[in-house]
Amino acid sequence: MKKILIGAFVIILFTVGLYVAFYFGENYIPKNCVRWFDGCHQCDAEFGCTTNLCFGPKKRSYCIKFKSDILDDKSTISNDLISYSTGNLFIVTKDTKTFSYTTDQLSGMANECGSQHEADYFNKLVAKFNSSTETVYNFKYTGDTQDNGVYTVTLIPNILGYTTLDQFKKDFDICAAGGDLYPTMLNAKWLLFVNACGTGFDDGSGRPHGCDEVRKVVEPSLKLNQ
Repeated sequence: MKKILIGAFVIILFTVGLYVAFYFGENYIPKNCVRWFDGCHQCDAEFGCTTNLCFGPKKRSYCIKFKSDILDDKSTISNDLISYSTGNLFIVTKDTKTFSYTTDQLSGMANECGSQHEADYFNKLVAKFNSSTETVYNFKYTGDTQDNGVYTVTLIPNILGYTTLDQFKKDFDICAAGGDLYPTMLNAKWLLFVNACGTGFDDGSGRPHGCDEVRKVVEPSLKLNQ
């Protein structure tokens, strides 16, 4: 009788173990998951994946974020230069580069917007910003998209001490469609630019515009922290 009870107990434990394994395999999504797939897939670096996990009878694969280049997965990121809402639609990478504007570029932008400046104005402006660094946040859509799926936020130090958006736009505004650096907000330390997510062209495929999908989440919550 004792052996029968032990055998029944083992069978019950085994059954419960299988149920738990299958439940978690089908329903559990790791905290730092970037994207999941039905079936076993090799996650690739485009999605910031460093680990591929397969669970459950249907085999679900999870892409796990690179801790070194991807910001922590939170509902709102607020411990950096900027705050913004996040989620599973996109991954975020942060890069830096040298000041990218040229005198001719800024002068041409001003002419398009009808802004008047002295002949050597932009030479002096570029000289003041030339030693500065741009901080670039790339919000990359992880689904299928008909554009490049990247919404970009760029920060430049507020070296000239602009206090209003009008002052900022007078020197850096873009009046053409489809630009990459539109003046959007500022504080005492930083100037913030965003890209335009293209010109509005649709290829008729029915696929989403990934950049716009990201923008809808990020832009309403975007703030400068310092």
